Amino acid sequence: LSFILAFSDSRWYNRNLYALLFALASLATLWALAERQDLLIVYQVVIYCSLLFFSCMICHGELYQLRPPADQLTTFYLMSSLGGAFGGVFVNFFAPALFNGYWEFYLGWLMTMLILVIRLFPRWVGEYKRQTQAVALSFVVGTLLMLGLNQGGEQLSADRNFYGVVRTIELDDNTLAMIHGITIHGIQYKDNPTLPTTYFAPDSGVGVLLSNYPKDNQPAKVAVLGLGIGTLAAYGNAGDDYLLYEINQIAIDLAEGEGGYFSFLEDSQANIEVIAGDARISLENEYNANGSHNFDVIVLDTFSSDSVPVHLVTKQAFDLYLANLKADGVIAANISNQHIDLQPVFYQIAKEFGLTIIRIDNIPDEPDEYLSIWMLMAKNPESLNIPKLQERAITYETYSTDVALFTDDYSNLFQILR
Repeated sequence: LSFILAFSDSRWYNRNLYALLFALASLATLWALAERQDLLIVYQVVIYCSLLFFSCMICHGELYQLRPPADQLTTFYLMSSLGGAFGGVFVNFFAPALFNGYWEFYLGWLMTMLILVIRLFPRWVGEYKRQTQAVALSFVVGTLLMLGLNQGGEQLSADRNFYGVVRTIELDDNTLAMIHGITIHGIQYKDNPTLPTTYFAPDSGVGVLLSNYPKDNQPAKVAVLGLGIGTLAAYGNAGDDYLLYEINQIAIDLAEGEGGYFSFLEDSQANIEVIAGDARISLENEYNANGSHNFDVIVLDTFSSDSVPVHLVTKQAFDLYLANLKADGVIAANISNQHIDLQPVFYQIAKEFGLTIIRIDNIPDEPDEYLSIWMLMAKNPESLNIPKLQERAITYETYSTDVALFTDDYSNLFQILR
């Protein structure tokens, strides 16, 4: 859009106006980055898209004003196209391999600032060329270092792949955390490494369920979709089978002990198996090859980050889950999310399949616990008749929603934005 506007008519681009708009968007972006944990996702999208648009208008507007005479336009447009193609290749293939963070975002932002300075003050830049280059380089390096060091703790590791940036942070002398993007996916204490923490604390919905189910104290077979650092493995007892599904290889490596940071999987008494790949595809392949797993519990823990895998919460996905669940089994879904309210989605799923559904909220009174919201669904109502669950259960007799049932052909995340 910015390319079309800038090259269709020079009146679309006014350097001074866009410099002002870019400055305002930059200030808003700095604020959004500082407040991103609590800022509504709608505001974040508007702010970041505004910065992107104004940056593109500046780059394309200046490119148009620097176009050569008519006899050189063919080469000019060819080079412009090659530059765009190279930028796409760099961001998609080279940046993930070279950077362990989204440094290309900050580099692009800073380079747009430098372009504006050079174009707004060409005489000053020309007179003080070396000084300008030194100041610009120092500014870029200093800003990147500042952003890199501002991690809210000592960064022990950082890796990036297609699924984003995963960092290991030492929050204090006793606490290690794995952070994917800006979402904490697990905390482990050095002095108490088997204590389940965050959304999976003993008082959470899933904590109470796994501590009291199956009721006959027989070995349990549990599926966990979404590994994190393997915290739920802490509930595994001798003879239990825990199958943990995870698509991100970096998370798998950390949970299995790479770097020596996390040990929930190693410390668990249960038989642990980690399955790499998309959980739904893996479950479907296993079902087609060997029939039902007959799980006692299926835990869905893939919805707490900024990116929700909708294909794991559709009618067809639940067809698969229920086919792999015992008749008296339970599905537990972690719907703790700052930006998206998945409660109506699971309510419609439960209604479609005739499942009994309750919600368990955990308001933490310990620093190792997080506010968590778990929805528990069962074919057999007796499966949820656990005193410690029932005394805190929120039921859905009077609940209603306008959100339609999610299927593989239909979903609407805008309806469930907070």
